[in-house]
Amino acid sequence: DLGHREKKTDSKAVFRAVIRENVRLAEAPSFARSIFAYDPRSTGAEDYAAAAKELLAREQRLQRGQRSRL
Repeated sequence: DLGHREKKTDSKAVFRAVIRENVRLAEAPSFARSIFAYDPRSTGAEDYAAAAKELLAREQRLQRGQRSRL
């Protein structure tokens, strides 16, 4: 499982959030919709939302760290 292998790395560039395979993710582009518009309750939407939250949290930590160095 790809998500499982990625979690084992020690790199800070790797996300803890795992985007699981999901039929709804594959269908959404066929309808020219994001997963959030197509099926916001799908596991794919939940996984992408978790990844986005993780990315934003990292960015906020970086910004706080940069301000403290000034």
